[in-house]
Amino acid sequence: MIKLNVVKILDYYDYPQIFLSKDIFDSNFICVIGDVQDNYLYYIGVKITVQELKDLYKNTIDISALFTNEPAKSFINFKLNQDSDEDISANETTLAEISDFIPDEGLYIEDIADNCYLSDLAIDKNKTIFENKNELNDFQKTAFSVFDFNLFYNTNIYTNKKELLTKEEIYEDALNIASSQRELLFCGIYYLKHKFKYIKNSKHDKIIKILLENKKFKGFPTKKDILIKQEND
Repeated sequence: MIKLNVVKILDYYDYPQIFLSKDIFDSNFICVIGDVQDNYLYYIGVKITVQELKDLYKNTIDISALFTNEPAKSFINFKLNQDSDEDISANETTLAEISDFIPDEGLYIEDIADNCYLSDLAIDKNKTIFENKNELNDFQKTAFSVFDFNLFYNTNIYTNKKELLTKEEIYEDALNIASSQRELLFCGIYYLKHKFKYIKNSKHDKIIKILLENKKFKGFPTKKDILIKQEND
């Protein structure tokens, strides 16, 4: 068995779709959702080199190539219960056994994180969410950039329409682009600050269950994490 810790969620929709993890030897694994049955998430993964990780973030290699490129790789699979916060214990496997679940060619990190985010709210309001815009005259800050507590973020996030956003819209934008436990932690603090109602978002639903029912979800902060951080901000 290989014990893994989640380092960064690269794609999230209802649950982590793609994430980076490390084993006890600090080796990098890219893990990808393969199937969902009942209350279980089934993942496949591949051990990658530091150079491959750099290439992934530079968008010079896609997710599929990490699994199929030479030389021969180490492959894993595992399942997680959606309603528990269990550690990841992965099994070693072969390329043949997981080949049906490898993403199609052409899926790059650029398409799902960091550079340009297209959220549900963006679609509804005909606006796109960006990071690192140089020309700011026609852009409106949103998401984490508007949170009125100290985030220590190195970048700002903008929409492509200059408009006065409501706190609910800012919160929804933040939920839609949150891709790490840290970002979801700040969403939880922002919710506690404003106690929004009528938010339709699966990440928000989990944050509510965490705060009201002390539920635990993989990739999300705990109730204790949120309350402690709220006290310090």
